[in-house]
Amino acid sequence: MVAPRMTIEWTLPMRNVMRAMLVLAAVLIGCSPASAANVTANVGVSVVFTTAERQMITQYYEAPEAAPQGNADCAGLPPGQAKKRGCTGGLPPGIAKKYARGKPLPPGIAKRFLPEDLETRLPPRPGYARVVVNNDVLLVDEATHVVLDVIRDVVNRPR
Repeated sequence: MVAPRMTIEWTLPMRNVMRAMLVLAAVLIGCSPASAANVTANVGVSVVFTTAERQMITQYYEAPEAAPQGNADCAGLPPGQAKKRGCTGGLPPGIAKKYARGKPLPPGIAKRFLPEDLETRLPPRPGYARVVVNNDVLLVDEATHVVLDVIRDVVNRPR
């Protein structure tokens, strides 16, 4: 008779506990906290936006009330005038590539939190932050500032 296999469903709090235990173990054996974060990254714990979160975020920014105000004047302006009026097209490509999944968020990058009414609709994520950088929504580990997931071009998406 074969014993039944037992599987464990890893919930978010359990993942955080596991990550904390691995970091503590790595620090106790002499690794620096930064090296310990790399140890936990290789364990296979993957935190990403759920399908429901992606849908809620996308639907929120597709709603007419989330549309940016005042950018209709920017169409057809020369680059210098567009810059003066705050109509820039986003981040330079080199900076945009630096906030890829698995990389730390560059220091000093302009970021903002999701609007409060959207954040309250989403399930809580202790230890993680959802931030907007350029036109993308990022899921970032608050302790290490590592980008865990990206929803590209969702903010101010053309309708």
